[in-house]
Amino acid sequence: MGLFTPKWKTNDRSKQIKAVEAVRKVTNEKELKQIALEAPLPDVRMIAVYQMKDPALLREMAISGDKYVSKQAVEKISNRDLLAEIVERLQVKKQKSKPVISYGDPCEDCQRY
Repeated sequence: MGLFTPKWKTNDRSKQIKAVEAVRKVTNEKELKQIALEAPLPDVRMIAVYQMKDPALLREMAISGDKYVSKQAVEKISNRDLLAEIVERLQVKKQKSKPVISYGDPCEDCQRY
């Protein structure tokens, strides 16, 4: 890591505590979003989300973040309507990501035997 590289960018587990401490001092929501999306260590990403206060940003993290970020964001949201919207969007996202399996025409398979 360079001299001016933020501590949160470390992927060295032995430096994780210092990275988490550095993120706890961040109050800028835009910077917290960047950390939540880009930090190599899951604990650092989760602390970034924990620091967030903006409901719209928490919603975005719940929908588009990895499993650690998403879980932390959902735990911070108390608005039931917002939680319902997140669940609905995640279900749609999950359905879109399912692979489509084609077994072919059953009659074609029968003709082979």
